[in-house]
Amino acid sequence: MFASLGDNGKMAVVLDTGAVSRGSGNVGKNRERDIRNEFVEKDLVEAVILTPENLFYNTTAPGIILVMNKAKRKEAEILLINVSKLFKKGKPKNYLPDESIKQISAIYLDWKEEDGISKIIAKE
Repeated sequence: MFASLGDNGKMAVVLDTGAVSRGSGNVGKNRERDIRNEFVEKDLVEAVILTPENLFYNTTAPGIILVMNKAKRKEAEILLINVSKLFKKGKPKNYLPDESIKQISAIYLDWKEEDGISKIIAKE
């Protein structure tokens, strides 16, 4: 997906949480860790959004939304957003109510920290 982006392209992809940690403790080469590190080093990761458990129909596990951007607004920064406490229990699946979606959107669009929900970190 990233390879298909234009010069100012942006993408978001839903992944399992292991996509941001698998291979972290390995000594030597680890393909997944090395690719992840290259995206960070080249300052292409704009945001990582942790989703709640039981939100998606293909799994009950929590996931992440990884936002990659070739034309980031804030260089050398990554916005981390934890929405795992903003969901409502549902049957058969949990869901994000409209007010939570508006809150998440405002955090991302305004690039702001909110206590217990978001944090802006340096790419280092």
